[in-house]
Amino acid sequence: MAHDGLARSIDPVHTGFDGDAVFTLSTAKIEAKADFIGIYAARVMEAAIRNAVLAADALHGLPSARSLHEKQPSN
Repeated sequence: MAHDGLARSIDPVHTGFDGDAVFTLSTAKIEAKADFIGIYAARVMEAAIRNAVLAADALHGLPSARSLHEKQPSN
């Protein structure tokens, strides 16, 4: 279900260039329903991708989302 977070934040998703493998790990310290965990996995994945995009720096002449946002005139 974490892949749903990819689909919510990457368009197009599941191409040969997006690195869409998702690995998870559990400590099994808390019992929870699988659906509950899956719903939050999708939300966390979506937030992680958004945060990574906004935190990234420009590289090799390609602008970052943050650098594009910084260039926007303020109102």
